[in-house]
Amino acid sequence: MSSVMNMIFEVNDLAVASPATVSRCGMVYLEPHQLGWRPLCLSWLNTFPETIKQSFKDRVLALFDWLVPVSIRFMKREIKEVAETTYEGTNVAVNLMRTFKSLLVEQLADPKGLIASIKRESDMEKHIDSCFLFCLAWSIGGTANSNEGRLAFDEFVRVAYKGELDLPHGDNTVYQGPSGEKYNLPEDIPEGHMTTSTPLPPDEVKTKDPEGNLVPTRTTIYDFRWNVTKSEWVPWENDIDKSPIPPEMSFKQIIVPTVDTVRYLFLADLSIQYNNPILFCGPTGTGKSVYMQGHLMGMDKEKWAPPNFVGFSAKTSSNITQYLIDAKLDKRRKGYYGPPIGKRMAIMVDDLNMPQKEVYGAQPPIELLRQYMDHGGWYDRENNFRNMQDCLFVAAMGPPGGGRSPITQRYQRHYNLLSIVEFDSKALEHIFGTILGWFYKTKEFPKDIQKLQKSVIEATLDVYNTSISKLLPTPAKSHYTFNLRDVSRVIEGLTLQKAEGIKTGLGGVGEHYRLWVHETLRVFYDRLVDDEDRHWFLEYIKDLTETHFGQNFNELFAHLDEDGDGTVDAEELRHCMFGDFMGDDEPDSQGGDRLYDEITDMKEVVTRLEEYLVDYNGMSKSPMNLAMFLYAAEHVARICRVLKQPGAHLLAVGVGGSGRQSLSRLAAFIMGMESFQIAISKSYTTVEWKEDLKKFCRAAGAEGRPCVFLFSDSQIKDESYVEDINNILNSGE
Repeated sequence: MSSVMNMIFEVNDLAVASPATVSRCGMVYLEPHQLGWRPLCLSWLNTFPETIKQSFKDRVLALFDWLVPVSIRFMKREIKEVAETTYEGTNVAVNLMRTFKSLLVEQLADPKGLIASIKRESDMEKHIDSCFLFCLAWSIGGTANSNEGRLAFDEFVRVAYKGELDLPHGDNTVYQGPSGEKYNLPEDIPEGHMTTSTPLPPDEVKTKDPEGNLVPTRTTIYDFRWNVTKSEWVPWENDIDKSPIPPEMSFKQIIVPTVDTVRYLFLADLSIQYNNPILFCGPTGTGKSVYMQGHLMGMDKEKWAPPNFVGFSAKTSSNITQYLIDAKLDKRRKGYYGPPIGKRMAIMVDDLNMPQKEVYGAQPPIELLRQYMDHGGWYDRENNFRNMQDCLFVAAMGPPGGGRSPITQRYQRHYNLLSIVEFDSKALEHIFGTILGWFYKTKEFPKDIQKLQKSVIEATLDVYNTSISKLLPTPAKSHYTFNLRDVSRVIEGLTLQKAEGIKTGLGGVGEHYRLWVHETLRVFYDRLVDDEDRHWFLEYIKDLTETHFGQNFNELFAHLDEDGDGTVDAEELRHCMFGDFMGDDEPDSQGGDRLYDEITDMKEVVTRLEEYLVDYNGMSKSPMNLAMFLYAAEHVARICRVLKQPGAHLLAVGVGGSGRQSLSRLAAFIMGMESFQIAISKSYTTVEWKEDLKKFCRAAGAEGRPCVFLFSDSQIKDESYVEDINNILNSGE
């Protein structure tokens, strides 16, 4: 550095600064409240088009001054946020500004638009107030991490909107919401309040119960949207697509429209349309990635290039991130890159907060993305700056914790943060009930089986809800993490059965119940490593079959009671087996035409697998000298079950020499699939690894050959191998 150069550091804290560094710098400390959101709001109002009247701007500023400070304080004190926002609420206030401008201001600026024709001042105020309330709920109130938090914010806003927060400045008291809940009020409530005649969304509607009776149902501001055209609050339910699921769809492609899908996609589309990055944050298995992937793939192809999907993991590096994004961009001119001219590209980053923090607390992949957000591009390997044009980032992540780190506020501020809360029981019953009902109907299952839909869904959800409350993860059981994907796996397991393979009458009903027990055991029970947990789970399943199905568990599985004591224990229940490999039919892609049926003869299954083993050894260059026995046969059947499901993957856990690889190769042969496995040597490098992956992907993707990629922990020569596999599982790339 020369004598005419100075350096200015802008940092959050001095956690990683040495005393020597600090002593050489002058220090300016800014209190969080010194700036706040109001100067940003004043600047934002100046960006409005010239056609917007000053009275409109004054009304908007008054609404901000009235409700924003008290709403931010209430959220900070009373409601847990899905991801931490700044203490003064600057970023959520900016979210409110972005959403409000997208929703109303752009329409006001259109001289031929509907709103421009409104002449009466009171009608205009009605639109302004209602749009502001809608945006307030989905910006400041949109970070609540639960339905309970949303309910509390709804009650707070209703009280505030009615002017019941008109307290002397500095008074600190308690108010009671409509439901009877009591909340602490902030100390700095503004004096006075605005007057508005704008109606709030209804807090109660009449809905039909299962018996067809009209019953009152509590609703919140989150259940309605402001319809500018009709000038009224409209329930999100009115926008749900009621069209039936097409019969030709596969299980993995089905997305059941719900109130949640409608409102999240509406907000996502609003942000994308006006070039505002959006960040979905919520528990795993709530559909964040599925919603956005489906929406991005369905956007206008005349205006949008194919989206770029990037998945993060703990070991994701900034180099890999930069490569995955740069590889999809074209060179427009020197130093400028982007999608094809005339189009925009959405870049979807999944699991945004997964990268591990380095020793000084930074997350390099996120810092790279922040550089784009702040400066419009980044540097390549030759230190040339790459300006990126017409790119929009959309991201999804889980709540911080459990290996996920909070992302830096300097990056999060660029996004509209929106929480995805867990589905309530009513929504889950609707989603999975719709899928199972569609399957029964399109596959022409007997009426006796179709009647089981409600009880099967309720029993599955009971297993899930009880498991997440009783089977908690510990350091020794870190894999005890259950989510809605597990419920989906149970339902998908039921769809493996075919109508032509079901017995008529009660025999078919009993077999379907046993199939449900089998799928539940494979999804939940097989994950348990503790005898006490296994015993508890088995007893719980026995109670559920009695409660939901009206069946005695021991009678249902009487054919497994080998000792004749009238009770089926865990050892005997291991022989509960389903598969499609007992017949003589040749498998096609993932055993498509073979019947997935109950296997009751244990001696016959061992004999059948021995025949498959002989066939395998006769065709393979590396024959396996295995002694087939019942325990091995059970695991082959379980592996075959996974391979039969499109897009399913298996993690086989066990000590070395227990036959995991041998049985997997045999199962792949039974299902008519090729086994791919890398050959590790001293000279094996990342270059050979990439070539092996290319061969596998070419065989499976380009040539359409059913394949199994068998990868052992002993083959992890470099952490990048696991990262590449993670990317393939997440995005197929």
